[in-house]
Amino acid sequence: MGIARRKQEHALALYAAGKVSRSKAAEIAGISLWEMMDLIDQRRIPSDYTIADAMAEVKRLLATSGTGKLGSGAA
Repeated sequence: MGIARRKQEHALALYAAGKVSRSKAAEIAGISLWEMMDLIDQRRIPSDYTIADAMAEVKRLLATSGTGKLGSGAA
């Protein structure tokens, strides 16, 4: 098992144990949030992810983007 795979397994274990959020697990694994969500779904790891959780993640992502906006704003 390579390093990338080990990081993913570790992140999935932390997420499954309720120790980290999806976005934090993705960060630990070095993959995108969407990739982490796919892995969680593939493994059928149960989740009690709520709208409040999603809003908190969006706020965190906005804060770390430095712009306070998602995307380029171009239509």
